[in-house]
Amino acid sequence: HTVEDYWRDINLTTLKSEFDDMRTIVTHFGGIPKHSMRGMRLPFLELSGNTSFQGLSELGLIYDSSMPTIRYLDPALWPYTLEYATSQDCMIEPCPTASFPNVWEVPMIMWKDLKNISCSMVDACVN
Repeated sequence: HTVEDYWRDINLTTLKSEFDDMRTIVTHFGGIPKHSMRGMRLPFLELSGNTSFQGLSELGLIYDSSMPTIRYLDPALWPYTLEYATSQDCMIEPCPTASFPNVWEVPMIMWKDLKNISCSMVDACVN
């Protein structure tokens, strides 16, 4: 594996271990109790399809904010539950295809830079 496909191809056991280890680190160094951390954003916005959301759910987290959207800018796409499979555009595959009751997606609304080029996060806008 390379760094660029690590999260995309990760298995459920390793993914849950990574999530839980990060919460432990934030608790230790940041003083934020584990029970206060309710959601996540995956590194590089790289989902592992259904595995990401299954791991999130099994760890008791309730939301993800790793899925940018370019289709739903105006009006913007509001947070939604994954009671049913998502209909959001999939900018960075693999995206979830299953439903995950009690899990929310907080979509990332794409930015537009000064040349009207789309970027997932403000630091990715170069113009």
